Amino acid sequence: MLGQHHLDPASWRYYLPILMRHGLDRFRGRAPSMSTDTLPFSLRPPDRDPPRFATLSPEQNAAVSQFLDLLAFDPRSMHTDDAMTAMEEYWAPGATYR
Repeated sequence: MLGQHHLDPASWRYYLPILMRHGLDRFRGRAPSMSTDTLPFSLRPPDRDPPRFATLSPEQNAAVSQFLDLLAFDPRSMHTDDAMTAMEEYWAPGATYR
């Protein structure tokens, strides 16, 4: 799903767990996925208008952070740089745009 950047907040919230699950499944199987390649970009600021990030619950924020943490720090990850950038900009404590 390469058009995830263009989703409205409700659609984005609906697809986000599906895309994260798909990304984890592909990651575990070491199979490349274009949706996993683009997912970290949809998690980077600036937040859209109307906002998407602000609509997530604390539990959903934690799930996104854990997902990005795996992509950023697992030695098998092909998404280290993109995930680290998203974390530094928004999802990690003390992030630049929080």
